[in-house]
Amino acid sequence: MADEAALLHGSYLTNPNLATPHDTPSFLRSAALRVVTGIMLSSAVMASLCALLDTQYRFDCVLSAAVCWVAAYHYSALTSLRSQSIGIVKLVPPGPGKDFGTPTPLRLAWQEAAADAIRHSDWVVTLPLLLMELHALVGWHTKWFSVTISIVFIELMVGLGAYTRLGVDELAPPRTAGADMLVRASGLAAFIVAWVLMILVLLNLLLDSESTDKSGGYVWVFSLPWIGYGIVSLAAIIVRQFYKDGYPEWLAIFKDVAYAALDNWSKGAFAFYVVSGALGVQDKIF
Repeated sequence: MADEAALLHGSYLTNPNLATPHDTPSFLRSAALRVVTGIMLSSAVMASLCALLDTQYRFDCVLSAAVCWVAAYHYSALTSLRSQSIGIVKLVPPGPGKDFGTPTPLRLAWQEAAADAIRHSDWVVTLPLLLMELHALVGWHTKWFSVTISIVFIELMVGLGAYTRLGVDELAPPRTAGADMLVRASGLAAFIVAWVLMILVLLNLLLDSESTDKSGGYVWVFSLPWIGYGIVSLAAIIVRQFYKDGYPEWLAIFKDVAYAALDNWSKGAFAFYVVSGALGVQDKIF
């Protein structure tokens, strides 16, 4: 009984029996992501209802609903990953087995790769839908090439970004010289091309669109933040050049927060903008 009383004494967050191999408790990280999931779900429900009730804005509402449902699904998966459903002590180890003897830094790095894989599968579905929605705001205006070409470019951008992140691990320094350096160079080239494609897609959408813009300039407000995704990725690449052991937890948390903020705006708030227009209260909110 004395030993049990000693274990129960004081703050349970610092209890050695509940010590985690990482600094931030998993329940805090998963709780934050559940908030984002809830925002996406609420936006999806509102947009879905408006798609059923409204005819003038039905196409926009359908696209917003699809984007938010897909985003909510992926954030639910990300929440499960961060919550570590087996408790706050263990992390999912790399590989198919349950080798809990794997060093903690490697398990943290593997978890972060899994998180970014979820993000990229989200983007490959939602970005083309968002792009169509943004073009609808400017009367399907394009500067140089068609919306279809823009969609192809945005899918290539996501694929190249996924290669840089998952194929070459954010250009992290290789463990051996030689061929690894060539692979790393290809990852850098892929990242640069992805940036070029994103800029082309945004310019094709925004340049000379004033005469057809039905959003009163909000198309800029909801499209330019896309650059933020590339900035977060670039920041992670730069940081990884100086951290050769595992994956810094603070960087993973920074990415969770930054990507969540960008998603809340470019998907959740955008859907709310569309819904408010369908309900006739846009001028009171935006």
